[in-house]
Amino acid sequence: MANATRRRLSFVDLAHPQVWHKLVEYTEVTIAFAKLITDFNNQWAKICLLTSSQLQQLVIDFRRKTESEIRGKCHLGGMMYDLWESLLLESEIESQSLKKVACIMEKEICGQLTNCVMNKTLQLTLNKEYRHDLDEILEKSHEYVQELQEEYSKIFNNQGVTSDIDLAHNEYVLELAGVNGLYSKYQYNILPELLQSMEQSQLETIDAICQNIQLIASVLQEHQDLLKPHRPSMSSNADNEHDAHKRNSKNIKGLWHDAFRALKTSTTASGSGENENLSVS
Repeated sequence: MANATRRRLSFVDLAHPQVWHKLVEYTEVTIAFAKLITDFNNQWAKICLLTSSQLQQLVIDFRRKTESEIRGKCHLGGMMYDLWESLLLESEIESQSLKKVACIMEKEICGQLTNCVMNKTLQLTLNKEYRHDLDEILEKSHEYVQELQEEYSKIFNNQGVTSDIDLAHNEYVLELAGVNGLYSKYQYNILPELLQSMEQSQLETIDAICQNIQLIASVLQEHQDLLKPHRPSMSSNADNEHDAHKRNSKNIKGLWHDAFRALKTSTTASGSGENENLSVS
């Protein structure tokens, strides 16, 4: 008999105000978490943009210094300047990549999360107001029925069975039936729909948070991958320049030659040199 009357747990079971407040609290915390992630992403974008600008300016300043303080005094060329220029080029690529990361974070991720937070905050506010209005209507309806019942009882006690008691009784019964019907509809139709809407909104917020966290990770991974193709290319160019430098400068001795050998040994030891040419990784 118990199994026959057992029913599946539904949103009707969440009608208790305490459960409702917990649901609202959980939704508010989830939205607050989305705001926190939005702020984190926004600050990260600003850091990337600032770093990009500073790095670009650094390259400009040191190119200027190279021309004025080094090449302006003695027009030297060769591999060490090619390596230096490769380093500056890689720094420029890093600057551009950071700027791209900042733009994506600001326009796509921040925009999506900000819209999500605004929409879900508004939806939660509307749901809370809707629930409050419905509860207030039911409460006032219940109070009105109570007043009719008291008036009906008062007339009966004072006058007995009269035409007035019939009118009061009929009005009371009609209002009682209306309030019971409203309460039933609220309890088994309106409130479950409202709670389902709350749940759906909550799931959408969680999904938006997860998607944008994954998008942040994807953007950072793409940032790393973007830099990889350029480095072997520049290293290869450096190798070619190194070969040309060796052919045209066979008699270079002394400090510069020792420095090149030290760089070559260091690069090879780090695992980035697959051949005998000097490369930059």
